[in-house]
Amino acid sequence: MEWAWQQPGWKIGTFKAPATIDRHLAGIVVTARQEYRLTLDRRVGAEARTLLKAKTKAMEKAGQQRGRGPAPRPPCSSPTWRRSPRPSWIPSPASATWP
Repeated sequence: MEWAWQQPGWKIGTFKAPATIDRHLAGIVVTARQEYRLTLDRRVGAEARTLLKAKTKAMEKAGQQRGRGPAPRPPCSSPTWRRSPRPSWIPSPASATWP
C-alpha cells in the first residue's frame, strides 16, 4: 500500500488517485491468489483499504489533491441522443407476424 501511495500520477508532479490505488490493490490480491497460488489472509484486502481510507482522509484534511479530478460531462445528455428512433425499414415488434 505504501508503495502504491508513492507512485507518480499521469502528470508530472502528481500522484495516483485513491480510486486508482484501490483498483490496483484488488488486482494485486486476485493475481496473488489465482496466478501465484499464494495463501493470503482473507482480511488482506480489507486491511489495505482501511489504510488507504485513513491516508485519503489525512490527504483531504491537509488540502492535497490527487488524480485528475472529476470526469468531464458527456457531450450530450439528451435521452434522444442515446437512443435513436427505429429506422423505417425495420418492422416494429407489434407489426411482426409469425407463420
